[in-house]
Amino acid sequence: MDRIYLLTGAAGLLGSNISRQLVDAGETVRALVLQGDPAVAYVPKQVQIVYGDLLDMDSLKELFTVPEGSEVIVIHSASIVTMNPDPNPKVYAVNVDGTRNIIDMCLKHKVKKLVYVSSTGAIPELPHGQKIREVDHFLPTDGLVGYYSVTKAEASQLILDAVRWCPDLDASIVHPSGICGPNDYAFGPVAKTVSQYINGEVKIGLEGTFNSVDVRDLAAGVIACCDKGRRGECYIMSNELVTMKELYEIINKTADLDIHAKILSKGIAAAAVKLLKMQGRFTGEEPVLTDFALYNMTRNNDFDCTKAKQELGFSCRPFEETIRDEVNWLKEIAENTDGQGEEHDAETEKAVEQIKERVKMGDISKIIVWKGDQKVMSIPLNISITASVIGTVTAPLTFVPLLAASIGIGCRIELEKKDGSIMDVTNGVAGVIEDGTDSFGNS
Repeated sequence: MDRIYLLTGAAGLLGSNISRQLVDAGETVRALVLQGDPAVAYVPKQVQIVYGDLLDMDSLKELFTVPEGSEVIVIHSASIVTMNPDPNPKVYAVNVDGTRNIIDMCLKHKVKKLVYVSSTGAIPELPHGQKIREVDHFLPTDGLVGYYSVTKAEASQLILDAVRWCPDLDASIVHPSGICGPNDYAFGPVAKTVSQYINGEVKIGLEGTFNSVDVRDLAAGVIACCDKGRRGECYIMSNELVTMKELYEIINKTADLDIHAKILSKGIAAAAVKLLKMQGRFTGEEPVLTDFALYNMTRNNDFDCTKAKQELGFSCRPFEETIRDEVNWLKEIAENTDGQGEEHDAETEKAVEQIKERVKMGDISKIIVWKGDQKVMSIPLNISITASVIGTVTAPLTFVPLLAASIGIGCRIELEKKDGSIMDVTNGVAGVIEDGTDSFGNS
C-alpha cells in the first residue's frame, strides 16, 4: 500500500524540516501552503504543493484527495504564533477552527494517523523547581498566560475529545518548547538574538531561562510520533534549560567573539517595562518590552521530555551544537548576500538593495510582504527581547534571501516606519496599514 504524508504549515521552520526529512527518507509528501507565501521557496521541490489555508474547505478537500487505497498520515503543524497576549479572532480561527477542520477531514477520509503539533505553552505552568510534564486534559485554560497558549490548549482538547468520541481516529499530540536551528528564514527569537549579538547590536540581556529544541530533532520526533505515538497520548519535546548568559557565552565561543553583555535582573527589567508603558502613553506607540515578554523569560521553562525519549526515541542534540550550526548558517547567508545580484534579475536586485539601504537608516520597524491584496508575511525588526531593553535596533541584513525570493515570485514589499507610515520600495510613501496583525499562518 502506498503511503502519503499530508502536512500543514509546510513553509514554516518546523514544516520545512519535516518535509525535508520525509523526502530524504523516500516518502511521498503533500503540503498545504498559503497562497503567495514566499517561504514556499524553502519547501523541497519533491513536495506536492496545495495552495490554500485551514479555513478554506475547498483547499482542504484538494489536500485530502489522494489515490484510492493510499495509507494517509496527517501532520498538522500550521498555526499563527503571536506574542500579543490579547484575544484575536484571526488567531482563534486558524489555531482552533482550523484544527477542527483538520479533524473533520481526517474522520471523513479515515486517515491512519493524525499528529498535532501543539505547544508546551498549552500545559499549565508549575512553580520553579518542578518539572513540567504532559497532562491528559487542557480545559479549562485558567492559569495559561498568552492567547496563543490558550488557543493551542483548546485545539489540543479538540484532538483528545475526537479520540475519545471517535474510535476509528488514531491521533497523538506533540508539545514542543521553543524551536530554533539553522535555516530559520522567518527568524524566530533565537535566530534574531544570535544574529543581532554577532553584529554587535545586543549588549544586554535579561536574567532568566529559556528552553529551545533543535528543529531538526523536533522534526525527527514528530515523524517518529507518526509511527510510534500512542493513541490519545501527548509528548513533550524539549531541551535543557539555558540562561541568556550561557547563550552569550556559547555564541562568543562559536563565533570567536569577546563581547561582554550585561545581564539585567528581573527587578530592573520590570522597572523598564513600567517606564516603557508610561512612555507609550505619551507617544502612542506600543512598548517593545512588555509584561508578557518578561514573563516568558522568567517563567518556569523546565520541561520533562522523558516520555518522548522512552516511547518515541526522541533525543535532542546539545544546545551548543545547535548554536554552532546556526552561527555557521548566518555566516553563510552573509557571505552569499553580495552575490544575490547574480541569482536574480536586475529589478529584483534593485529592490533588495533599496530595502537594505533603507533599513540601514534605522527608522524602519517592519518589512511587509504582499501578494496581491493579501499580506502573506510581516518581518518585525525590533522584537528581540534582549535588545528591546536598550531600544529598537537595526536588524542585520540576514533576511535578504527571503526578500529576494518574495520579489522573485511577484510579491510587493513595503517598509513600515516607526511613525506608522508605509513606504513602497518603488512607489514611495503609500499610506498606513490599519491592521498590523502578523500573518505567519504557516509557522
